[in-house]
Parts: sequence; structure tokens; C-alpha cells
Amino acid sequence: PVGKPSIRASNATVTEHKDAVVLTCLTNDRGISIRWLFKNQNLLLTDRMKLSQGNSTLTIGPVRREDAGDYQCEIFNPVSSSKSDPFRLDILYFLGPISTTEKYNGAIAGIVIGVLAGVALIAALVYFLYFRKTGGASDQRDLTEHKPSASNHSNRWCRITPGKTDEITYSSLNFNGQESKKPTHVSPSPTATETLYSEVKKK
Repeated sequence: PVGKPSIRASNATVTEHKDAVVLTCLTNDRGISIRWLFKNQNLLLTDRMKLSQGNSTLTIGPVRREDAGDYQCEIFNPVSSSKSDPFRLDILYFLGPISTTEKYNGAIAGIVIGVLAGVALIAALVYFLYFRKTGGASDQRDLTEHKPSASNHSNRWCRITPGKTDEITYSSLNFNGQESKKPTHVSPSPTATETLYSEVKKK
């Protein structure tokens, strides 16, 4: 079995139409063959590419933007094969000078973006302050309106049964019944108080 090769490059970033790059496949195995791959496909040689004897070195020059990408070398023998980790080659290319129109358009775009960002920020601030104020007043009003009276004795509960959940309201109703007055020589009995519970089921 063969070991894993590696790639050594003269440079990882080169300039289009100006620089060349040399890629070398490094391995300690003997009696092997070497082939190169570009973007995980067998490399198709062009007139700007040269392979050394034994294919261990790949020279590309002058480079073009289509040469940018991942390169790998693969070594193999009749028993096994192994690929190197991808080596990424970056190509710098010239887009030409920036025209006056492009500069003007860029400045306009920057101003428009800045204005829109400022308007959005102001709108968000006003929205936050307004709704915070109105929301606080609404909360206070809700608290005032829903403040329970001292005479309210209703309590809500949930009853869970298989397949459904019912909401039930229990109300405590206090009835005070006082017995009729008896002769003065008999001491009055204490007032009797009884608490009744009624169950109201909400549909």
C-alpha cells in the first residue's frame, strides 16, 4: 500500500497573465505512478501547463483566472492508490480602472443606504417609545379595570380528562342565616354560617 502524498506550491496566490506557479507532489513511495486532478477531475493539460518526467511536478504559466481552484495529486501502484489533500490556488486579476460614473454611482448608493438606515433607525426609535408609552398606559388601565373586588370569590381550575380539557369555575357563596329571636330568658344561639360550592362548567 502507498502512503498519502502532499503538495508543495511555489505560491498560493498568483496574478493573472503575469505569474507562474509550480506544484510538486511529495511522496516517499517508489515504483509508483502520479496523476494530477483539478476540481476532483482528471487534469486536462493546456499549452500553458507542463509536467516533469514522472509527473511529480506541474508547472502552470502564465496563469489565468480559469486555473483557480483545488488541485490534488494521486499516487498509485498495482496494489493501492492515495490522494493528497486539496491545494487551493487563488488567482488575482485586474478589473480595470474605476470610471467616473462608477465612482459617482458608488457615492450615490452609499448616501442612499446611509439615509435609509437613518430613517429606519429613527422609525424604530419612535415606534419603541410610542408603544412603550401607550402600552404602559394600557397595562395600567387593564390593571385598574380587572382589579378584583373584595367580594369576588370565584376561582378557575382546569380539569384534564382523556381526550379533552375542561375549564371549571368554582364560586364560594356565603349565606348567613340567623334564627328567630327566642324569649329573653333564653340566650340567643350564635349565628350559623354555611359555605356552599356550585360548579359551573364552561362549554
